[in-house]
Amino acid sequence: MIISPPFLPDRAQLSEDAWLDIAMAQPLSRLSSTGAPEGSFPLSLRLAWHNGLHIQAPQPDGSYLPVRAIADGKVVYVHAPTTPNADVTHALNYNPFDDGTPSAAWTSDGFVVIRHTTEIGAAGTTPTEVSYFSAYVHLSHIANCPKRHAPWEAGDDIHRKDELGAPGRIYGHGGQIHFEICCDEANLRQFVPRAPAWTDPLAPVAPSADGRTDSVFGSMYVYLPAGTPTSITPPSLHVRAAKARGAWKRVIDASGDTSSADDS
Repeated sequence: MIISPPFLPDRAQLSEDAWLDIAMAQPLSRLSSTGAPEGSFPLSLRLAWHNGLHIQAPQPDGSYLPVRAIADGKVVYVHAPTTPNADVTHALNYNPFDDGTPSAAWTSDGFVVIRHTTEIGAAGTTPTEVSYFSAYVHLSHIANCPKRHAPWEAGDDIHRKDELGAPGRIYGHGGQIHFEICCDEANLRQFVPRAPAWTDPLAPVAPSADGRTDSVFGSMYVYLPAGTPTSITPPSLHVRAAKARGAWKRVIDASGDTSSADDS
């Protein structure tokens, strides 16, 4: 399954890293109580758990780019945005950036959630299937489903890059969304076949068995235990004699046939 960012600015001659920095830029505002960028992951205001990331929409021509689906899937939830107002007592006018004096700072509440299902490999002939969700929060407008010509609703099939709507406001700051990708524990175990417990990245546990063979995604790592024989000399042949109990070796002749010979 191909995945792309929720904003798709023109790539032009940019490197992938430079393009992603524009497509998924964090807001410039900082929360005074933490000094962290607004809507940081995994912690945000007052060290509260924040399982997503706030993104500032690009403005290539002065207008905010639309929010787009990151992958093929099915819409499972839609909440139409509330019309903004200036009532400081309204629940969506909360403002963590004020100086103690209540002031209106609208936060848009348009919301779309998509379920994505794909296969990441197989165990024999049994596919390794995973499902995950992408959530797009704080939209100011919900776009139309191309097939129905009406706003997206639960049950609609959706394709990567389909327009979901317009970015809204967060704490009064325009052109922002909250974006996250999540899944349940069963699917997390499909992605990472171990218990979802904390592992200290500074003190990793050495592998004690071969890794999984039912997936074909991501990076591949080879772990060599301490004491593994190594050589600094490049091999001259692609075939190396196998040694078993010091008594046998495999002899490969020019025709490619193999035979065993006693070397004792």
